[in-house]
Amino acid sequence: MSNQGFYLIKLYIMKKIIPISILSLGLIVLAGCTFQTTITNPGTGQQATGQVITQPAKTLTYLISTQSASKYCDGVNMDSTGYRKTITTEVVTNTSIEGMTTAELAKATIVAATTGQCQTALQQNDLKVDGDTVSLAPIE
Repeated sequence: MSNQGFYLIKLYIMKKIIPISILSLGLIVLAGCTFQTTITNPGTGQQATGQVITQPAKTLTYLISTQSASKYCDGVNMDSTGYRKTITTEVVTNTSIEGMTTAELAKATIVAATTGQCQTALQQNDLKVDGDTVSLAPIE
């Protein structure tokens, strides 16, 4: 190959391939920048700025009815299905449920959802867990 042929190949590389390579590399870098996202803490709505954001602790949440139970159970007539449909109001507690067993979770839920003498009796009650069924000991 003559020097002139070598020179033409070198010129072609410098004029065509190197600029295309630089352009391609630049587009790859820019494309990578568009895939960066801002992380937002779902608990506070704050955006991360180089700090570690921890997940909020899982706490006990249960549902209650805003209706009076006596409306669905008056001692003679009972409408369990109707009452169940009213149990839609969510109550969030500060009770952490991390690492709780099924029995501990059930007991924490029934104690949180009750008040007065019922709550006192349930705090002292031993629950029995059999598969997916939780049973209360008789309350005297």
